[in-house]
Amino acid sequence: MKATMFSAPHTSPLRVAIDPFVAGLLRSARFTYETESDGCGMAYDARNVANEFLKLAKDKGTTLTNMELQKLVYIAHGYSLAILGRSLIKQGVEAWRYGPVISDLYHALREYGAGIVRSPINIFPTEKLSETDSKLVGSVLNAYGRFSGPQLSTMTHREGT
Repeated sequence: MKATMFSAPHTSPLRVAIDPFVAGLLRSARFTYETESDGCGMAYDARNVANEFLKLAKDKGTTLTNMELQKLVYIAHGYSLAILGRSLIKQGVEAWRYGPVISDLYHALREYGAGIVRSPINIFPTEKLSETDSKLVGSVLNAYGRFSGPQLSTMTHREGT
């Protein structure tokens, strides 16, 4: 598989080898780089990022399960680290049996068990994601939203993820 090199304009040494699928994801996102006042460099509470996924999924007429949401937030965080050179979430990520878990997000969603998350997570204060971060979340949802929780779990168990 031929890899494409991507370099974020605001960071000179950051170069990430990515496969063609991810390169298309990046091109379709049309990322912009905000000024600091627009939220660039801001890490969010993972529950706010999860709420953005829930909002975007609802807009698309689809739903997300607890596990799907947990893995999608983790994947978006990984893309933010690799592409934008910064954390998307404030919380740390823990290695659990079914892959990476953000503990605060897990506890906020555990009432749903393996089921569909039916409403946004109650969190105060609510943080509005920047345009770039919202586009990143939307791109991750478009690319990975078709996979089930167990499929996403398998992906996040791969070495190097």
